[in-house]
This record gives sequence, structure tokens and C-alpha cells, in this order.
Amino acid sequence: MPHHVPICNIYHEFSQKFMTAGQLTNLIIDSVSKAISERRKNPEIKSKNFLQLMLDHREDDGIVAGLSDEEIVANAYLFILGGYESTATSLAYTFYLLVTHPEIQEKLYQEIKKAEDDRYIAVQSLQYLNQVLTESLRLYPPSGMQ
Repeated sequence: MPHHVPICNIYHEFSQKFMTAGQLTNLIIDSVSKAISERRKNPEIKSKNFLQLMLDHREDDGIVAGLSDEEIVANAYLFILGGYESTATSLAYTFYLLVTHPEIQEKLYQEIKKAEDDRYIAVQSLQYLNQVLTESLRLYPPSGMQ
């Protein structure tokens, strides 16, 4: 007679390999809160992204001029969740194109290897990466409208 593992053990093993929804939520909230804190400590450092736009329009010293930190975190959370599927689809098509065009993949790999580090500002300066992503989005737009 075969040995049967109780379903609870299977679920436990599965759940240990992946984040739960609560853990993922905490990761997002903690990461956005940390980014807000870092940008507040270093106001001279500005990025061109939606978080920076929200930070530029936040409450200052209790004067309601825009969004509170809680509202910024909540909006960032919604943007991340809302963009998850389109980002995953875009990356899948980009990887498909790279696999089917090994010469492009190699050129991109060489550019990435030469990068100074993996910080956002360094990644922004990778011109060929930008061209590859832009071409992938042109060929396979995530909106489904072609």
C-alpha cells in the first residue's frame, strides 16, 4: 500500500517555498516606506518615476499640499499590483526575443557585464538595454492592442 502524505504537509511544504500574500504585502509596504525614508534623507537625489512624482506632492509639516506618506505607500502598492501582469508579459516576450536572437542577447550581456553596479541609476544608463526593451514593447505591446 503506498504511503500517503497528508494534504496539510503538502500545503506546508508548498507555502514554505513561496511568499504568502501577507508576506508579499509587507515586503512591498516595507520597501516603499524605506524608499520614502531614503529620499527624505537625500532630497537632492531625484529619479524619474511615479514614486518621485508622489513624493514631490506630499504633505509638508502638516500642511496638506498633496499626499501623506500612507497615501503614497497605498498608491505605490496599487501601481505595483496593477502593473504586475503587464510587466510579467513584457518580460516574457523580451526573453523570448533574446532567446531567438542570440547575437542581440550576447551584445546585451556584454553591456550589462560592463555596468558599474546594479543600482537604478546605473541601469538607467544602459542604452542598449533600453533599446532592447523598447523594441520588445513595440513588437509585443502589453495592452493587447496591435
